[in-house]
Amino acid sequence: MLTAVPSTTAAASTVARLLQTSYVSDTGRVADAAIRAGLMWRCACTAINADLASDACAKCGKKRPWASDLTPTYCDRKLLEDLRHALADYFDDRPYLRRPAAVSFRTTHYDDGRAWYAGQARLHYTDKRRGELYETGFDRTFVADALVELSEDTGPQDGAVLRVVVPAWGSTPEPGDPARHLYPTPHPLVGEYAYSVCDYAREAAQVLGDGWGSESGYIGAYGLIWGPGVPTLRLWVDHDDDLILHLMDDDREQHIVSLPDGAPSDAYQLRAVAEEIARLARTYLT
Repeated sequence: MLTAVPSTTAAASTVARLLQTSYVSDTGRVADAAIRAGLMWRCACTAINADLASDACAKCGKKRPWASDLTPTYCDRKLLEDLRHALADYFDDRPYLRRPAAVSFRTTHYDDGRAWYAGQARLHYTDKRRGELYETGFDRTFVADALVELSEDTGPQDGAVLRVVVPAWGSTPEPGDPARHLYPTPHPLVGEYAYSVCDYAREAAQVLGDGWGSESGYIGAYGLIWGPGVPTLRLWVDHDDDLILHLMDDDREQHIVSLPDGAPSDAYQLRAVAEEIARLARTYLT
């Protein structure tokens, strides 16, 4: 059964305003961040759409994919919304993951019967025709708990598929707390980092201002920063796990970038690290 899910355009309107007031060099990053957060959507034709309520691409006119739930004939609406809310919270707490338009689950067999499987899922994006396998899954999360409730209520048939639209970021506040998702708290990262070294370099170039730029090294392992009339700088992590800044063509003088709070896990911490890199760069090159 297909069910249309309403969406909000307030957040997208805010992003559209940010795009209007951004420097030309920054608009691509703002748009990419908005797409990753689910505040705008990219069509397979590459056009970026700011209207989350639109069911068709403004450029090519093709129908927006993954905009509806796919559920069994009988599905308790409250339990389905509980699952949707759990998915929204899951991706709210993991800003380093691209927010999907929808998530689909398949069934599995347990000793007490069939159930929706939380160990794997497929993430669906508006610019991709097929879902991407999410092998991390949702075990030991509120998403898994919500799937258990749905399984007990519906008793899914073998081979059935459950697809749930994920709301836009900030569109599912907790009751009584309308601002809950406006300022999400950092998610503690385990075994991975929210940003690569080339992200540090890119942000530092923005802090340094007009005429400055950056380039990503191999798989983001290092970053290059250049500016008007100055030598290119290299940013990388050494064998002692120190973040190092030095001239690309001369590594005899190296500066350690201070990370008092460890690796940044959100945009605010990333900007703080970038400001420290920019300060060192200015000192180093004068």
